[in-house]
Amino acid sequence: NLAQLQKAFDEYEEGKKESDEKIRQTEKDIEEIKKDIEKIKKDKDVYHKVLELYYVDKKYKEFISICEEYLQFNPIDSEYYFKISYANKCIGNYSQAVEYAECLKLREPTDIENLLNLSDINLKMGKNARANKLLSNI
Repeated sequence: NLAQLQKAFDEYEEGKKESDEKIRQTEKDIEEIKKDIEKIKKDKDVYHKVLELYYVDKKYKEFISICEEYLQFNPIDSEYYFKISYANKCIGNYSQAVEYAECLKLREPTDIENLLNLSDINLKMGKNARANKLLSNI
């Protein structure tokens, strides 16, 4: 009986070691995958392709979510400030839309497309005087 008990205990310990090794390997694999994801996240081409697919399909909520992430590490990409502003406007997030459009206006004060977008957002928000002032700059 004692020998059987010892054998069962040894088998249990061996199984536990194998299980612990698999867990450690899985944790290493997860860390490698996280590193790969971070590399992909910083790849502008991958972001641009995904963003364009969502934008063209008018899946604005998905576009906004990914675009916000993209702009965190690539804040100089003015094209996406316009697009995220427009996408926010399309789903009724006017305060966010204005925020991005105003940022772009600071960078490119004569961008007619952005000024029209910003004016339209202000009209939708009931800020007619601001909208007219923006239009007068065109």
